[in-house]
Amino acid sequence: MPQSPLLAYDLVRTLGARRVLDGISLTAAPGQRIGLIGENGAGKSTLLRLLAGADEPDGGTVVRPPDTGFLHQEMPFDPASAIAGVLDDALREAREDLAQLDRLTAALAGRRPGVPLARPEADLEPGPRRHPAAG
Repeated sequence: MPQSPLLAYDLVRTLGARRVLDGISLTAAPGQRIGLIGENGAGKSTLLRLLAGADEPDGGTVVRPPDTGFLHQEMPFDPASAIAGVLDDALREAREDLAQLDRLTAALAGRRPGVPLARPEADLEPGPRRHPAAG
């Protein structure tokens, strides 16, 4: 399946009373490298945030491939934070999704959430089935 290009059309971004970006458009083909050069405060980081979806433009549109990422220029957490807290924040949404998946699986299996299925691998074993209590 061919990869999608990164497309930006007529981007506008205003911060406070200052229009940082005005009518920026670009197309970046998959695998294409782009250099962004400009003075401090010219809007380079703002443009990158818009392209990655980390921020929304005031005008214009961005169409990005689903695997577009963004590496923050500065750490998005307090440098004094313990690594456990940073990881908890990073994994919070995934843990909530897994808990919801467990609840849905339990509902479909007719059991209480958090109670594991009794030997689910037994359903995959070939041959005659034996009841676990029968030994």
